Amino acid sequence: MEDRLREAGHQVELCENEDQALAAAARGWSDVVVLDLDLPMAAGGSLVRAVRDLEEGRPPRVLAISGPLEAKERVEVLRAGADDLLVRPIHFDELVLRVDRLSRSGHTDPMVLEGSLATYSLWELLQPLVEARRRGRLMVWGRRGGGSVEISGHGRVVAAAWERLSGAEALLALLGVEEGSFRFVAAPSAPPEEEGERREGLEVQRALLEAAWLKDELDRRAESVPATGEPLAESGLTLLPSPEPDLPALPVVEVLQRVRQTPGTRLFDLLAANLAAPQRVLLTVAWLCEKGVLVPHDPDARDGEAASTVEITRQELLDSALDDLVWTARERGIRSDPVSILLLAEPAAWRRLTALFTEVEEGWRPDVLPPLLVALRSGSGGSCVLATEEGEVALHVRLLDEASQARIAAVAPACAGAVVWLGGKDGSPTFRRVAGRFDLSEHGVGFAVAASEESSETIRRVLAEHPRWRLVPEAPRNLLAVFRLLRGGGSSPPAGR
Repeated sequence: MEDRLREAGHQVELCENEDQALAAAARGWSDVVVLDLDLPMAAGGSLVRAVRDLEEGRPPRVLAISGPLEAKERVEVLRAGADDLLVRPIHFDELVLRVDRLSRSGHTDPMVLEGSLATYSLWELLQPLVEARRRGRLMVWGRRGGGSVEISGHGRVVAAAWERLSGAEALLALLGVEEGSFRFVAAPSAPPEEEGERREGLEVQRALLEAAWLKDELDRRAESVPATGEPLAESGLTLLPSPEPDLPALPVVEVLQRVRQTPGTRLFDLLAANLAAPQRVLLTVAWLCEKGVLVPHDPDARDGEAASTVEITRQELLDSALDDLVWTARERGIRSDPVSILLLAEPAAWRRLTALFTEVEEGWRPDVLPPLLVALRSGSGGSCVLATEEGEVALHVRLLDEASQARIAAVAPACAGAVVWLGGKDGSPTFRRVAGRFDLSEHGVGFAVAASEESSETIRRVLAEHPRWRLVPEAPRNLLAVFRLLRGGGSSPPAGR
C-alpha cells in the first residue's frame, strides 16, 4: 500500500499501533488516515472515533480497511466516523483512487479523471492534459493489454509504457487503443528542484500524426489483414518487394524472422511478441500478405469454413493453458481434484516469481489473485485455487528458505508438478533437497528448475540424479509460460478442445 500511494504522489507515514496513529493524526499534517481494522470491531470503532474527535488542527479524513463485514458492521464503522470503507480483497488502484478522492476534499481541482475510451479517445484526452500542463499519470487498459503515459508539470509527455514496449513506440501503441478504459491521476506539484529538471519529452504531435496515418492505412488495407488466429507462412518468394516510399519504417525483418523460427505463427502471436506498436505490426503483415510474401499456412483453408476473426485475449490463453494442464494430469493418471502445483523461489529470485502474478492482476481471476498477491508481497507465500472447464488447479507458492522447509515437505507429496527458481551462485544443495521430495511420487505433469547462469552447470550435473526434472535456459517470463512449462511434453488435448 505504501509503495502504491507514494507512486501516486502521496507522502506516507507508517504507524505500527493505535498510539502512533493518534499521535501522527494529532500533528495535523495528514489529509487522510488509512486505518487497518484487523482488530476487534469495538476497538476498531473506538480508533476511528478517536481520530475524528481530535481537537487540535483540522481532523483528517478516515479510510477504514477491513476483512469481510456484515451490513450492520459496515454501518457501525461509518457511524463511528469513517469517511470511506474498503473491504478485502483490495485492488491497489482502487485504494489510490479512494485516497485521492478523500485528499482532494474541499478542492475544486479534480485529481482523478476516469471513463471509457468509447466516450473519449486517448487522442482527445492527451492533448488537453499536455496543454494544461497537468502533472500526473494517464493509465489505459485495452483488450490487448495496458500501459501508461506520464506527464510533467512542464506540459511534456516524459515517459510511456505499453506491455514490454516503452518510449515513442509505447506512446504510439497507446494511441491505437480504441476499446477499453482510462484513468488520469494528477500528481501534486513537485518541489522546485525536481520540477526544474529537464527530462527529455516524447513528441506527442508526431505520434498523433503517425497514429492517424496508420489507422487510415489499415482501414484501406483491411482486406489484406488475416484473422488473428490464422497461422501464417512464407510463400517462398526469394526476392522481397521494395517498401513503398510512403510507408514508414516497418518491422518487416522482425516479423519474417518470427514466422521462420516458429512455424504456424499466428497474427495474435506476432502482436503478443511486442515487436513494435500493434498498428505497425498489423500494417507490416497486411503489406506482406498484399505482396504475396506471407500467406495462410493452409491455402485451402479459405475454401472451407472461414477463419475465425475473434480476438484472442491473454486471459483466454491463460484459461486455455490451465485446461490443458488439468487434461494432461488426468491423462497421466492424476485423479486428485484440484491438481496441485508447487512454485518455489529462493529469496534472491522471489521478486521475479511474484512479478508473474502482478502481470495478470488486472482483469484475470479478480476473486482469487488479489488475496494471493497480498500474501506474496508479505514475503512468505500463499495458495489459491483456479477453476477451469476441465477441473481445478491449486497453486502453492512458497519462499524457498530454511524456515519454509517443513511446509514444503508437507505439500510436495500431493503435488503433480513443480517449478523452482534458484537465485544464488550455487543452488545445487537447495535443488537436491527439493527434488528428493518428489522422487517417490509415481505421476507428474512437469518438473522444471530455472537457475542463474553461475549455477546452471552444477545443476545440470545434479539432474542426472533426478531425471524427471529439466533445466530451463531462462526463467519463465509470465504465468502463461509457467503453465505451458508444467504441461511439459504431454500429448495434445483431444481434437476440438
